[in-house]
Amino acid sequence: MFMTKLKIVTAMLLAVGFIFAGAVGLTHYAVAQQAPATQTVQDQKQTDKKNSEPSNFGGLERRFTGLEAEIAKLTKEVQSLRNQLEAPRVQPDANDDIRLFRLNNAKAAETAMTLKELFQTKNGLGPRIASHATSNTVLVQGSVDLLKTLEAVVAKLDDLD
Repeated sequence: MFMTKLKIVTAMLLAVGFIFAGAVGLTHYAVAQQAPATQTVQDQKQTDKKNSEPSNFGGLERRFTGLEAEIAKLTKEVQSLRNQLEAPRVQPDANDDIRLFRLNNAKAAETAMTLKELFQTKNGLGPRIASHATSNTVLVQGSVDLLKTLEAVVAKLDDLD
């Protein structure tokens, strides 16, 4: 019973809302239709003249040219930043040596990652460390003293696994 009354009240409110919206729409439409009739002939001629003139493309062309120049400038700046970010090829130091550590128990990729975390700085300086999965070997390039330390660490890591 309550739900039926609620449905009836809702339907009535919707009907009143639609009637009110329609009345407002008709009023707005009627006002819009009367506006051109109140224009003077001179106003109508000026409106027609403005509509017949080509749009101001000169301003748009200047803006477009300015944007193109800005894009070209930004593109050059991005390329410059890319060139700065690319790391230069590091030539081996005269005192550097390369050692290969064949692992029996540990995995080369995991060992290489551990060594990188331990010995390389945030900016990438330090020994060059790589792994070769097929032969389960860790390759390291660095100073002789550093290689001795790395050899001890690699031996301990290989014995742990």
